[in-house]
Amino acid sequence: MKLATPSCLRLQLLAGVLALLAASPAGATDEPIPGLVTDWSLSQTAPVNDIDVERYPDAQLQKFLQWQPVQSEPTGLVDVAHLRQPFPGINSYCVYARTTLHAERKEMRAFTLGCSGALSLYLNGRVLFRSQGDGPGRDPSSSGSLGWSNTIWLSLEEGDNEVLLAVSPTAAGWSFKGRDLDAIYLHPAGTKLWELSGLAEMPESVAYDAQRQVLYTSNFVNNCICKLSLDGHMIASPWATDLKAPGGVKFSRGKLYTAERSGVAEIDPDSGTVTQRFALEGAPFPNDLCLDESGAIYVSDSQTNRIYKITDGKAELWLQDAAINLPNGLMVTKEKLLVDVMSDGTIKAVDLATKRVETYVTLGDDKADPERTSRMLPHGALLDGLVSDGKGGCLFSDYFGRIFHADAAGRKTLLLDRSGPRQFCADFEYVPDLGLLVIPSLFEHRLTAYRIKVEDL
Repeated sequence: MKLATPSCLRLQLLAGVLALLAASPAGATDEPIPGLVTDWSLSQTAPVNDIDVERYPDAQLQKFLQWQPVQSEPTGLVDVAHLRQPFPGINSYCVYARTTLHAERKEMRAFTLGCSGALSLYLNGRVLFRSQGDGPGRDPSSSGSLGWSNTIWLSLEEGDNEVLLAVSPTAAGWSFKGRDLDAIYLHPAGTKLWELSGLAEMPESVAYDAQRQVLYTSNFVNNCICKLSLDGHMIASPWATDLKAPGGVKFSRGKLYTAERSGVAEIDPDSGTVTQRFALEGAPFPNDLCLDESGAIYVSDSQTNRIYKITDGKAELWLQDAAINLPNGLMVTKEKLLVDVMSDGTIKAVDLATKRVETYVTLGDDKADPERTSRMLPHGALLDGLVSDGKGGCLFSDYFGRIFHADAAGRKTLLLDRSGPRQFCADFEYVPDLGLLVIPSLFEHRLTAYRIKVEDL
């Protein structure tokens, strides 16, 4: 019989989750939208009869244009109808709007537009796009609502690149907005420290060893765990071998633990050898794990609705409940077990004494940013990593690129959004004392570290 490879197993799980989420209802969120272009320069109104909007403005027209800096609304909308008057005695007129996109190197970048008028887009003096506008019919003096209707791939040069728009009113209105889809949002309290990209490793989970001041990262596909320094230098790859598609890793009480296909492996942090294995009967996909103060191990089975518990070397089915269908990340406190539930985009809190299940955090469709949702999956989120913030709350990840903080009351704050450029966030590690956030990206072959302290949020 041919066995599925670890990568196939992971992809099969992901495909199953996506199919289920496509039919799942979810609520709205209120988060910053990365990449909104908020700084524009706007010209005065110019008659279109004297202008060929299919061409970049010639030298004579450029001398005529006068520029005024304008700020978009918080949604990115620039409502031209409220900023400029029609050109006297002319039925056809336009304004020009320009902004600058910076690139560290030559690259292709996705840029999306919404426009309730006729629009031409020029990049570095060359026309790229022409639209007759969209949106519901309305008076040009009314901004109304405006969606993202056009995505254009921009071929950017190294350095600053000029994006110029020519926008004319139509029956649909006279407004526009723009967004760099490859932009990354990082909370103002955060700083990027380092990044390892192009790795042969496919990092799935990260754990911190305070005694040795190192990080361990599981390599799901290559059946091993690697060891690296806190400043992002690989110390040993592979380091621990003889593993079976290791997933979540946790360091506790002087030992390293990882979930693997057969259950849980205990690893000696000095030698990297497996010292014990704990089998989980009936668990097709052990995924994440956490340990309480007594050393008991909780393990999620991400293909079912089960949580297992290992106490004094003995494993048991601790909880089976439809409310935690497709569990992933785990975190334990003195009174609760927190569970990332992939089926409905929530974090559930399970009372350790009564096993009563309540919803702690909900993360659903991003109606404020439907473009992000439509590029990922209908449900908008796939919960993965879950760790303590050291202050009664937690940090958790949406695999498709976002990291959140939730306080003890479940109020969430977006810390990082990398969903535009598809820099995914798997089972990350957070070290509260250092403010160190280390994110594995699995199939992207990337590890990234940030510094962000909860007290600074």
